[in-house]
Formats: sequence, structure tokens, C-alpha cells
Amino acid sequence: MCEVYRLTTVFGSAPTDPAAEAFGHDAAEQVMRWQFENMAMSQYPASMRITEPEDAFLALTSYPPGEGADEPQLSRFRQAIADAFRQGGSALEVSKETGLFLSRKPA
Repeated sequence: MCEVYRLTTVFGSAPTDPAAEAFGHDAAEQVMRWQFENMAMSQYPASMRITEPEDAFLALTSYPPGEGADEPQLSRFRQAIADAFRQGGSALEVSKETGLFLSRKPA
């Protein structure tokens, strides 16, 4: 969901999902292969359309770094969201990718 996390750079953070950095597809695949011999991964690209700027604001200020932002940062963040929605024609198109890991542990 890089289009959403790109907005958080106003807080000085990387434009990436913090959870994906800790447990993205690559890290998950390594852990699964370590635990299971017969493992396969399928990826499912998708997208979502955010139509309310306030939804993006509330979601991204509910955890760090947005959660601890001061008023000037929050003001810049609201402006970044407004700019993104203007550029997107009143919506924010967000790409997503979900992975499914299938495996069996030997008996």
C-alpha cells in the first residue's frame, strides 16, 4: 500500500508499511521455509479506493509515527492527504498485495 505510506513521509518516516518491513512476504517466506519443508506461496494483487480523506488521516495517525505527531506535522499531513486526493480525482487509489502460504509439517 505504498500510495498510503508515501503520505507518512511528512513525519520523517520511510514510505513503507512498518508491519510489512517486519513481516513482509520475503521475511514470512524465510520463516515458513525454516519451519515447513513443503511450502508454496501465492500472491494476490488487489487494490482499494479510499474516498474519504479523513479515513486516511485517522488510520495513519492511530499508530507511530503519526500517533505521536505534533500539530505542525499533523497540519502538513492533512495537506499531503488533500494534495493526494486532488491529484487522484477525489480519491486515493491504493495497490495492495496479499500472500497466502500453504505448507504441511511432516508427521
